[in-house]
Amino acid sequence: MMKSKQDKIGVIDYGGQYAHLIANVVRSIGVYSDILQPHQLRDISQYRGIILSGSPALSSGDELSVNPLIFKLNIPVLGFCFGHQEIAKFHGGKVEHKGQEFGRSLLKLVKKSPIFLNLPDEQVVWMSHGDAVTDPGDMEEIAVSLDPDNNTQKYSAISDEKLRHYGFQFHPEVDDTEYGREMIENYVIGICGCRKSWNSDYMVEDIENSIKTEVKTNQVVMLVSGGVDSTVAAVLLHRALPASQLHFIHVDTGLMRHKESEQVTELFESEGMLPSLVVVDASEQFLRELQGVYDPEQKRNIIGKNFIDLVNDEVAKFDLSTALLAQGTIYPDRIETGETEHAHRIKTHHNRIPQIEAMIRQGLVIEPLKDLYKFEVRKVGQTLGIPQTMLQRHPFPGPGLGIRCICSQPDNLDYKQITVLRAKLKDNCGKYYSEVLPVKSVGVKADQRSYEYPGLLWKENYCGEEIDDIAAKIFRNVDNINRIIWLGGNHANPPVSIQPVLADINAARLEKLRAADNLAQQLLVEQNLYDEIWQMPVISLPLKINQVYEDFIILRPVISKRGMTARPYYLPPLYLKTLSDRFKQVGVNWWGVDVSTKPPATIEWE
Repeated sequence: MMKSKQDKIGVIDYGGQYAHLIANVVRSIGVYSDILQPHQLRDISQYRGIILSGSPALSSGDELSVNPLIFKLNIPVLGFCFGHQEIAKFHGGKVEHKGQEFGRSLLKLVKKSPIFLNLPDEQVVWMSHGDAVTDPGDMEEIAVSLDPDNNTQKYSAISDEKLRHYGFQFHPEVDDTEYGREMIENYVIGICGCRKSWNSDYMVEDIENSIKTEVKTNQVVMLVSGGVDSTVAAVLLHRALPASQLHFIHVDTGLMRHKESEQVTELFESEGMLPSLVVVDASEQFLRELQGVYDPEQKRNIIGKNFIDLVNDEVAKFDLSTALLAQGTIYPDRIETGETEHAHRIKTHHNRIPQIEAMIRQGLVIEPLKDLYKFEVRKVGQTLGIPQTMLQRHPFPGPGLGIRCICSQPDNLDYKQITVLRAKLKDNCGKYYSEVLPVKSVGVKADQRSYEYPGLLWKENYCGEEIDDIAAKIFRNVDNINRIIWLGGNHANPPVSIQPVLADINAARLEKLRAADNLAQQLLVEQNLYDEIWQMPVISLPLKINQVYEDFIILRPVISKRGMTARPYYLPPLYLKTLSDRFKQVGVNWWGVDVSTKPPATIEWE
């Protein structure tokens, strides 16, 4: 337990995607941090410093949205994005709804400040905002930023050194900000004067104690997918509770990857970790329930509900009517569903459907990993002695291929908007061929959910860095585009026409997607690329290309640590050429690579 005299930082959560990430970075530095809601400010003076998170709300109105009490205390205050804008307003500055930026930007320091101590004058930072400070009031500008077109964005960092108030338009808490951790450490240690006394080595012990306190003598039922999260959560439960209280179920939904269920069962049996594992084949049931369903949120809810129904069936067999449901939920699952007070719902995760949320309110769900990020889950797994072969598996979503097999209703598309977007894309992508794909996918812009169109690019002599710059330019200048896809394959010419097709999930589409996914993943292993990337979802889009129906396959290789942000991994030419040849063997004629950052795209498409 944390000692009351320990130095600590308060992180006020205004609903941005990264509030817990800020707290996590502070703790990783060695200082305890609390997440506070805006109304929980009675004991705020106990903190050595306050950090204001981003928000899906806009700061460009006249009224100050942050309690001014925060700025009047004699403690340092640091704001990111929305917090940065609110600090500027308190100091008499102005914020306008302009200058939106998503993804990387180059920060240039223009004045010395202790918050940039020992950092280079130029560095890469990560932006995600629609509002911008246009007048800092009585604060000083200490850094500007340059977008990919070398346009200067003023007031990217501001300060009042006397009051120790600081604002960053960018997000230093995300991994893609080059020296973000060092900036936060300069603030926490150098400016706030905190001592490094928080140690996370006791994380496993704390979680196990929490499990015992929550569960008491209740029975526990848990669905295990074989992924990192559910495996670590299952082992923690197995360590904390007697085997007689535990019941583990693996459901073959028919939405799994190639031979996934067999591999999961063999792995658990070989390790002897889950002696009470029951395997349920429900593939026909899931496929039947998803027929005629097109909306991604509805698909997630159906998949989640079917999981619950199966659990209830198993519970009935063993008379476990009072059993708790255990889940391997991690923090990004919760925050993207909009669980915190002001968070905007990005997408509903299958473990946050209404039925499960109702069970949570009734105290019937236990989630040992709910405050952790993926890299922390793996760290816990290492402490538990779980084999690396299990811990280093790429993340795979609970709904499986159900959300990677994209469904389409052409009648729901805005063709006038697509025509406008097609022209705007052409204006922003130079010599590249460009097209708007007539499907929609989930994204996140300025901490809010977007449901928008992907742009397709093609040019001979593909160059990753060049694509990066063009994508950033498109995201900055073209609304309603949240992904950029590079057309792969050995095509002498790009498609003449791309049209939408009415399509739901069916066995044939799933089988082709499963085959394509297996080829793509196996080739990563063969070419020693698997461990270089965080994960590579493989997605199927139903399209009519040059008047012929095609399952257009998209690879989504990304680099990330926590899943809250991500940047594309550029697959080498040998991989792309080899994969193109192998894809033809399973009937994949058209495919591409998603080269989008998160934000504005999410990692998964639905």
